[in-house]
Amino acid sequence: MEDTTSPSDSIDTKHINAIHKDRWISIAVRYDEFSRFVMEFILPFKKHLHDKFCITYFYHRMGSNNNVIQLNFVTSPFYYQREIKPLLVDMLNDYFGEVYLQSNYSISAIDLTMCEHKVGLDGIDLQNLKLFSTEDLYTSPITYSIGVQGGKALSELLSVSSEILLFEASSNNHFIQKQDCIEKAISFNLIFLYYFIPDRYNQYEFLSWVCESMFSQMDNNSVNILADLEISYFEQKEQLLAYIDFIEDSLSSAELFEDDWMNAWKEACCKYKNRLDELSESGKLTMPYDVKDNPTIRCKIDNKTYQSWQIAYFMVSSIDGQLGINFNTELNILFWLKRTLTELYRND
Repeated sequence: MEDTTSPSDSIDTKHINAIHKDRWISIAVRYDEFSRFVMEFILPFKKHLHDKFCITYFYHRMGSNNNVIQLNFVTSPFYYQREIKPLLVDMLNDYFGEVYLQSNYSISAIDLTMCEHKVGLDGIDLQNLKLFSTEDLYTSPITYSIGVQGGKALSELLSVSSEILLFEASSNNHFIQKQDCIEKAISFNLIFLYYFIPDRYNQYEFLSWVCESMFSQMDNNSVNILADLEISYFEQKEQLLAYIDFIEDSLSSAELFEDDWMNAWKEACCKYKNRLDELSESGKLTMPYDVKDNPTIRCKIDNKTYQSWQIAYFMVSSIDGQLGINFNTELNILFWLKRTLTELYRND
């Protein structure tokens, strides 16, 4: 009997399907000036890839204190190799230019031979990054604390805050100015904490832990810095108290904010908090660490609370990174929130 099976019928297509399977990718780039890099590189890069339908769930995040930013997104290996990497090289060359590259890196043009890859299981070395790097199968750092499903959900939530900020920048033809960044960070953080750490006293304990952890990184300068922070807090104490009360009242009464972006962020926080709760109930949200092993936690909390703190710390610092806020300014913001909650807690 004649075999009527075509050659394609007997081909194993798994290797073909694999190149179209979506996964998280991370690109880290050392930038020169944050606002300029956002406007002249990130926005055109993101727009081109969205127009080509190459990516989903895009978010940006400062990776360290030495001018490194991470661009994280979901794409397939096919698009990554065929579209994204060539575009990345071309746009970096256009952005930096031959003069800058020659004076800073002694090269006339960037190519993929300059790309640094991750080191084993440690990911990309952001501290010693020369110019740019790629991580083809990116795992968000929070994943190691709460599991793969939780890390994925928080990465998707970060794509919402990133979209809000980048949309506003593209609409106004400039990135948010410094004072506006501080106000935005306070609003983002307050709305997030309302959903993810709803108890006000728990919020205060969380912020106390974060601030102490940040102070511990400052060696012998923390006493003077604390004094300066107290002064800056009292200079705007009444405004902070009024604003936090306004945010909490609006959230608890389900009133719409005047700004659409705040309503979008509120809906996203509510949605993803519910998703994480579902993951927790189904056993897919894991906590491999014991709070007893962390000497920086001075108050008495259980592992479930510690898990919520890990999530909150990752999200707050990531959002501040999306705004281009550096370590010192972030400490200011978190300290102001902590001190304001102290006053509100005393008044309750």
